[in-house]
Amino acid sequence: MAGELGKEWKKRTAKMEKLLGMRRYGNRWWIFKVCIAVGLCLLALSSLYKWVSVSGDDEQYQVNFHSHTFGTGLQSGSNDHVRKHAKQTGVVTSELLEVLEDTGTSTLSDAIDFLNSKFGALPISQQPVEVLKWAARVLPRRRWAQVTSFGLSGLVITDILVKEKLIHRAEVVTIDTLHLFPETYDLIDKAKAHYHLDKLKVYRCKHATTRKEFETKYGSKLYRGDPLLYDFVSKIEPMKRALNELRIVAWITGRRRSQGGERQFLKLFEIDKGDGRLKINPLTHWSREDVWEYVTRNQIPYNKLHDQGYFSIGDEMSTAKATPEMGERAGRWLGENRTECGIHHSQHAESMEGMMKQAERVRAGYVWEQGALRRAKEAGITQVTEENFEEEVVKSTKHILLEIYAPWCPHCRNLEPQFNALAHFLREKEKTRDPNSWTNPGPIKLARMDGYQNKIPARWSKMIQFDSYPSIYLVYRGMQIKPSRYLEKSHEAEDMERWIRFEIHRMERVRADLASLQ
Repeated sequence: MAGELGKEWKKRTAKMEKLLGMRRYGNRWWIFKVCIAVGLCLLALSSLYKWVSVSGDDEQYQVNFHSHTFGTGLQSGSNDHVRKHAKQTGVVTSELLEVLEDTGTSTLSDAIDFLNSKFGALPISQQPVEVLKWAARVLPRRRWAQVTSFGLSGLVITDILVKEKLIHRAEVVTIDTLHLFPETYDLIDKAKAHYHLDKLKVYRCKHATTRKEFETKYGSKLYRGDPLLYDFVSKIEPMKRALNELRIVAWITGRRRSQGGERQFLKLFEIDKGDGRLKINPLTHWSREDVWEYVTRNQIPYNKLHDQGYFSIGDEMSTAKATPEMGERAGRWLGENRTECGIHHSQHAESMEGMMKQAERVRAGYVWEQGALRRAKEAGITQVTEENFEEEVVKSTKHILLEIYAPWCPHCRNLEPQFNALAHFLREKEKTRDPNSWTNPGPIKLARMDGYQNKIPARWSKMIQFDSYPSIYLVYRGMQIKPSRYLEKSHEAEDMERWIRFEIHRMERVRADLASLQ
């Protein structure tokens, strides 16, 4: 058996040699074998390098591969988020550790402390220039970015990058939330022309390119109904997508301690605990007066809203005028207990994934809502909002059956055809009902309200309190007594009509009793 296998092997080898034309080289066949072996070795080394660089599972990192020597780079210490992010996004952790190697420290946290100490000891006026020069010298070309909203601080940083001839080494990124002031869009155009930012990277919501499209897919009041999801969809997700697509290992922000809030403890250098990227804040120690002095002296174009009493400028619907004593960011998110939109909060992969699922669920809901609005109108159902609640519900001369729903709620979507059928059923019933019968509840108006993005006006919020979707309330005309909530399991038209009839009869008696006591 072994002899037959040996003959078969020699036969196949002879065919291979003939196919490759190697017989004519005689005893030089070994050269071909050596070439194959060398190629396999190089392939193995290349794979090993990529695995070590990206996985980050070991504490030893390749820091000088291009000179064909392996060495010990900075140790990652306990930065598990850094290693995990390297796997998920392709941001090679070893690159970040390598660029910090010039500090001469052995851990990432020590390197950050060293940089903060070194540049923090400089005169405040010199810090931005020196920090940005360091970034341009050490960070990989086009692998670091200035992320700017074209506020005053961001404009100062852009101006320095241009004047120091560093701008060509960095990416410049801005996030268009699709809800900015017209003056902000004008400023972006002026800044692009002034600084020749032909390669400005503009990132927007993943599923919308205009405000109208955004409102169609996510609702017109997402910022009010779910501000955290609004921030994620319009700012955080586009921001993370920009950093990932551009393979950014470090980014520049315009944050300052003088802006207060969470920023009062800011440092020049920090590591984002969510994704392991280096964040650099060159203007950390500058005051608002320092920024304005630089802007004025260098004739930098700025947002004209500053001349109208706006200090910090964000989205049109969540930015208000402020006074100096209120603080720099006092005009942002009035009435809300926060000073940040979430871009500068650490976002771990798990929370990002959860928000992505929620965003997709809401988007699917508002795609459905477009058809639901049309069908409701055809059925004669009134659409109620926070703005027209008083007119359509409180001042109505008819009794109201109000459905409070959320477009993303599957139970609400299941109820929709039954609610529409009830509207048709009541309309037909009205034609044949005896107007003098006690069982005649009178004219009924059906209405629906998106409770996810609309609130019951404060004056009436105690009378209609809902904690789930959908919630159905029968409102006596003029809202003279407390509305009654429908709690029956059946949503068949006949069952709901019967409940409406008897409930209105009960309300009439309650109203009569109240009148007799006056």
